[in-house]
Amino acid sequence: MTTPMYWRRPSFSVAETAEMIGSSEDALRTWMARCPLDEFAGEKKNGRIWLTGRDGYFYHLVQVLSQFGVPVRTAMYTAGSIAEYGAPTYAYLTVRTLAGKTEFNASNSKEADGPALVLPLLDLFEKHVAVCREYYAKEST
Repeated sequence: MTTPMYWRRPSFSVAETAEMIGSSEDALRTWMARCPLDEFAGEKKNGRIWLTGRDGYFYHLVQVLSQFGVPVRTAMYTAGSIAEYGAPTYAYLTVRTLAGKTEFNASNSKEADGPALVLPLLDLFEKHVAVCREYYAKEST
């Protein structure tokens, strides 16, 4: 899937991005402040921070992974490798936490051996692009 122009262009405020991913603005700002990956920090213009669609997808993945119990920094590094380019290479991400250790397995199969989070990466990506499209369309009218 070809990503739209707002995927890499800072087009969304922090509040809009938080609303798009179903998070509070405070939580998103906290993740942004703690994020060790500079490419998801957004761009500051006229005293406001603007985020890309890609940034929103990254923080949405962080949110879902941390809700499952993945430590936030681990979730950020994992989400960073998934949101690095455009659409994810694999359809699913299987996440399993055993004895304090989190294991990730990307594949095109949603089968998991035992209890695990099976994250539909491609589905989340497509839904996020659709939500971004709606917000972007609102701004242009």
